Amino acid sequence: AARFANLRSLVELERVAPAYTVATTEGGDDPYALKGCEEGAEILWDRDSSAWRLPTEAEWEVAARGGDHAGRWWTGEGEQALLAAEWLGPNANWRTHAACSAHGASAQPLGLCDMLGNVWEWTWDLFVETPPGGLDAAVSTVPAGSITGRVLRGGSWAVRPALAHAANRSWLDRGWRGGDLGFRLVRSVGPSPSGSGS
Repeated sequence: AARFANLRSLVELERVAPAYTVATTEGGDDPYALKGCEEGAEILWDRDSSAWRLPTEAEWEVAARGGDHAGRWWTGEGEQALLAAEWLGPNANWRTHAACSAHGASAQPLGLCDMLGNVWEWTWDLFVETPPGGLDAAVSTVPAGSITGRVLRGGSWAVRPALAHAANRSWLDRGWRGGDLGFRLVRSVGPSPSGSGS
């Protein structure tokens, strides 16, 4: 994800520093994260960059809720409404689908699709059982190297509707691959977000 974000930034954005740098095992930094990501090298996020990047866990949750919506699902409180709008279980034929293709590409209030279901989405944050101060707090207090698991949000086609809600979270090691995993890139448009560390 870091490599893809930096390459997308390199191709689409002029004179914008990449969001991620990889401290390579040979010493020095690889500013475009073109190598080292899979080998467990430390990936650093430049919070001052306006380039493409993974969202923080808190940013992802605000987006998944459709902004200020406080309910379990942006579609309302019924599972049937959720199934009509998102790729989950049997209505997904137990497989991943192209983004924004669910039932006529239903978009939630912020205009985003597939925030719940379809694929689990990687976030930047390291996983901690209960984030100190809630999701809005900086999770960067977790010492680097204490856990390599990154937070996944949103559920996938393989979960029941009851588990595909904005507050559901899981984690995997950042090198994990699977048919129900994906990521969504974001860009900062204002002051740097408080968020997590490396």
